[in-house]
Amino acid sequence: MSDRDIQQQEHSASDVVAWMVLQIDQYGSLYQASGAELIERNFGSEFVYTNKNGSRAISRKVCQLFRKQTGNDVIWKSGGRFWRRRFPNVDRLGRKQ
Repeated sequence: MSDRDIQQQEHSASDVVAWMVLQIDQYGSLYQASGAELIERNFGSEFVYTNKNGSRAISRKVCQLFRKQTGNDVIWKSGGRFWRRRFPNVDRLGRKQ
């Protein structure tokens, strides 16, 4: 077992969520496709899956925890397939925009 394998086993869904929030705070948004690729590379394949369209996506477990931890502060822009912070007085109620 390599050091990388050991390192990946030590990561949790909470680590991935913390990273996702950091990406949004640093860059303003997090795109599903690039996020899934980076999560798989940096945290391990157990945090991503292949969706029905054949694309890599962030695991449902991670997304559920992400929604729980970010509440209404982060929204999902379905047209662009990315998350970003909510803009007060601009975004509608609800997570999906």
